[in-house]
Amino acid sequence: MKKGIILPLYYFAPVSSFVLAYHFDAIKFFVPGKFRKQSYYQRMYIKSPTGVEKLIIPLKKSGHKTPFKELLPDASVNWHKKHLHSIKQSYSGAAYFFHYFPEIEKILHQNHSKPLHILNEKIYKMLLKELDLSYKLNSEADFWYSVNLPEKKRDILPWFPYKPYYQFFGEFEYDLSILDLLMHYGLESRIYLKEAFEEEFF
Repeated sequence: MKKGIILPLYYFAPVSSFVLAYHFDAIKFFVPGKFRKQSYYQRMYIKSPTGVEKLIIPLKKSGHKTPFKELLPDASVNWHKKHLHSIKQSYSGAAYFFHYFPEIEKILHQNHSKPLHILNEKIYKMLLKELDLSYKLNSEADFWYSVNLPEKKRDILPWFPYKPYYQFFGEFEYDLSILDLLMHYGLESRIYLKEAFEEEFF
């Protein structure tokens, strides 16, 4: 019996999302009807020299009832250049930085003004491909599960135990963007994704 997971289209989604992607047989993306500000749909956390850094995509002004699919990043503030600078500053010394950064740079330069859900989907598909998980997007399942992450803080999640791995700049920080894991471990990130899972939750 095949189990599928419905993943929200977060921006450079956290490690916990990819733990689920690894352990389920099939993947679907979820696009909400409405949008809540300061959610993972427009932000990610990375480890910088000064601690955890929150990178946020500024959005063009719109009403609180604007459908999610109509939300546009505010390209006038060059937010993507700031994000790329922060990623480079944080991970240029990591083992796999030069393997992943050119593709990240390309996606952000080419898509920073497109609707938020399109940008996030392109990023997610790229990350799944780098982790050899993209084939699951075309798979079927007998049962589908869905999850959402806490929007205000990075709580310990029931399916993702506190399991430290090596990070630059001090003590381990839980559930950062998948970029943090990939930059340090590359494809071997799959080993961590395999081991960092509480199957009993499902």
